[in-house]
Amino acid sequence: MNTQQKLIVICGTSGSGKGSVVRGLLSDKKLNLRWAKTATTRPPRPDDPKTSRRVFLSRDEFEKLLTEGEIIERNEYNGHYYGALKSEIEKYPRRNAIIETDINGALTLKKVYKENCLTIFVYSTLLETEGRLRKRGMPDKVISTRLKIAEKEVGERNLCDKVIANKEGKLDKTIAEAAKQIGGFWRPNEIVKCRNYPRRAHNRRRDGTIE
Repeated sequence: MNTQQKLIVICGTSGSGKGSVVRGLLSDKKLNLRWAKTATTRPPRPDDPKTSRRVFLSRDEFEKLLTEGEIIERNEYNGHYYGALKSEIEKYPRRNAIIETDINGALTLKKVYKENCLTIFVYSTLLETEGRLRKRGMPDKVISTRLKIAEKEVGERNLCDKVIANKEGKLDKTIAEAAKQIGGFWRPNEIVKCRNYPRRAHNRRRDGTIE
């Protein structure tokens, strides 16, 4: 990654709405962000978007990319691997990238990209999280496991640069707060270099107008 390109990392608990926050930020043209796909070994879900933000791999394919250095951070969640792809993050040097991951992935990416990386932790109360997971039709056992993981992750939230609570029914406010934090991290158009053309000398007429 060049010194002008920035990486925004949105992380948070399962059911926190972090994916919705990312989509909201991508729709903000002033931020000029592009989504960097992540890799996973989990099978596609019926509710995954047709143009998925993930690259679905077998475990062997994932481990091969990890060995080759293409996957720069890896985590295991619920028996599946998840990882950030270097090529996705650094594909367009003149575009800032945004990526969605968990807190462990966010902290790893911060170590890699240092001051060029902003980590934002998005969370909701455990009660709100449980309600959102139930709406997805998840079994009680899976929900219980995810809530335990969520409780641990919330306890580590201050390891990230910024922390934002995504309250039920307040998604627009959460997105606006995230955009504000990103705006404070960099000027959205800073990677677009402007040439300093010499100012044209004008001759002023006697009546005060310019030729």
